[in-house]
Order: sequence, then structure tokens, then C-alpha cells
Amino acid sequence: MEAIKDLDGDLEIGLITEEDHRTRREELKRETMDVMRLLDERDAD
Repeated sequence: MEAIKDLDGDLEIGLITEEDHRTRREELKRETMDVMRLLDERDAD
């Protein structure tokens, strides 16, 4: 059992499945791309 945070930030105890892990990895990729885009836009100004 591992502790993970659900979407509203509450601590949730449960098993992290491969699908959960893949979903979180995809979310992190999107967030990283968003940050990179924002930094590029800021640097362009």
C-alpha cells in the first residue's frame, strides 16, 4: 500500500496500479510542456 493524493489533494491510501502510474506520468508531461511553453512566451517578450 502506498499513499497518494487524489485530485482534490486529500491523502488517499491504496494501491497504485500501472494505469494510475501511466496517467500520472502523462499529467506530469503535460504540466512540464505547459511550463516550458510559458517560459518560452515569457522569454519572447
